[in-house]
Amino acid sequence: MPALVALACTPLLLKQLGPALFGLASIQIAVLVLVSVTDFGVSRAVVLVAIDKGGFKESGLRLKAVQAGIDIVTLLALAVGTVSVAGYLVIIVFGLLPPMDDRAISWLLIGLSAAISLPTLPLRAGMEIEERFGILNLLRSFGSSLIFAAPVVAAWISPSLSSMGLSHLLSRALLLLLFWSTAGSGILPGIRKILPQMLAAIRNGEHTENLEFHAELIRRGGWLGLAGLASMLISYTDRFVLGSMLGAAAVANYAVAAEVATKVWLVVGALTAAAMPRIADGIADNGNRWEAPFRLLSFTVIGALFLLHGAFSFAGPQLLSAWLNDDYHPEMATLLAIFSLGITINGFSQLNYILLLMKGGERAAAKLQYIVLPLTIAASMISAWAWGAIGVAITFALRLVVDSYAVRFLTVRHGGHIGLSSWLIFGLSLAALAITLIGLAHGVELLHIFG
Repeated sequence: MPALVALACTPLLLKQLGPALFGLASIQIAVLVLVSVTDFGVSRAVVLVAIDKGGFKESGLRLKAVQAGIDIVTLLALAVGTVSVAGYLVIIVFGLLPPMDDRAISWLLIGLSAAISLPTLPLRAGMEIEERFGILNLLRSFGSSLIFAAPVVAAWISPSLSSMGLSHLLSRALLLLLFWSTAGSGILPGIRKILPQMLAAIRNGEHTENLEFHAELIRRGGWLGLAGLASMLISYTDRFVLGSMLGAAAVANYAVAAEVATKVWLVVGALTAAAMPRIADGIADNGNRWEAPFRLLSFTVIGALFLLHGAFSFAGPQLLSAWLNDDYHPEMATLLAIFSLGITINGFSQLNYILLLMKGGERAAAKLQYIVLPLTIAASMISAWAWGAIGVAITFALRLVVDSYAVRFLTVRHGGHIGLSSWLIFGLSLAALAITLIGLAHGVELLHIFG
């Protein structure tokens, strides 16, 4: 659903805003997504801790784990909102931009939008534990769709960055309200509880049971969060590098292809989120019950990845030209095929990555990402300088190839031997590469042959 909405809205935004403003808007959307999903691993830790405490059965300990996650992430959201307001005031007080400058107001609204989005993450985790995937995925699809649908309406009323920022703020507030009412957990009660508990613990030198849950979530989620933050930074480094070195207009073609290709991550994310509680429950029992859902997840993810990769590689020019009409540029199809190759191989890596987390490899995963981050920045800058957008896209794909083998190595070291083997990843990667090369070289001719 979000992918279809993005496909429908992107050409409208490109036409309404023009390449320069569209490039800036895509960077702001990247920042919104980056910050609004970065709760430093707390929501992922909520799933793991809650399963350990009570499994799928209703239990007081499980509910306390979810509530502790709400406490922590709500405080984090308040911090993000405070920093956003403070940054805007600094810009205004020091005269860096006029108070009503479109860019300044839009960045303030983006920061507040991200803050409002954060408390939905532990609420989502609680619904995953209860396996309420029907309503959960409906809400997630609706919220992700609004990221593009709301700005289109705003740009139609007023083609400016600040109007788009306001649309993000309103849509994130609506989404939080929907999650809050559906999940059945309160946000404000969590704030009222955690602050007095922290003060009491400092004053009396005591740790209550709830604070122990907070500490466990921070301990387990800390490394998860660091790895997730680095991974998101790596994912969006390419756009920031292109924008800073070649200008916002250079990001336009790149961002269009990236928006299409990266929607595949929504498919992989939905499938792994659905399987993760069952796999975690099976591993917690120290048995083999987790192997069957993992194999089923693997077959499903691999099948979906190759289906989408084939479509992007062979029919990319036709899909993009029919989608964008006069705004289509041939470079977009090449970028789409390269992106799709990297994301397909990254999908294989995600299957091993969830096993790595289940086996307690959060710290190793975080260290890997922080080694890769500066290398990716340097490689992207060199590629942008030498080959432009195509070079940055190739760097993006190559980084994901290296990441898949590194994650496999770490998974084996932590005992996840059932994961995808190195030889299987190698074979699947070669098949994906062959699809890319054949699609780029003969896609148009093959489509004509088959009518």
